[in-house]
Amino acid sequence: ISQVVPHRFPHNKEPGVLGVINVSGAISLCISLEKILQLTPVNKQLQSRSSSRFSRMIVMNREGFIIAFEVDHVFGLTWGAEQDILPLPDSMQKKSCKMAKGFLEWKRKQVLLLETSYLFETVQKWVM
Repeated sequence: ISQVVPHRFPHNKEPGVLGVINVSGAISLCISLEKILQLTPVNKQLQSRSSSRFSRMIVMNREGFIIAFEVDHVFGLTWGAEQDILPLPDSMQKKSCKMAKGFLEWKRKQVLLLETSYLFETVQKWVM
């Protein structure tokens, strides 16, 4: 896997926007979910790595607006029914968790589900 280096925007004031990358010939906006969701790395090795080079990214397309973000691992895709979504705990019902839809049980673990429409709307406001 080749590493991707985002091309930064001059005078960018949004910490969640890292720049743009080339994905199969299309210009895609590169964002930091870590910064958007106000997460702190749990692993010190993750904190020390260079945030300017990515080897694994997820690319999402919503009506022609493409965003990409770094991930540590991709375990696969899964589907769940709406009734399988577990609610967020009260401690996560804050402003910073607007993009969290709930949890889904997957291989005996709880996986956070993002509200992708809110994510796209937020990112579009920053760049439009």
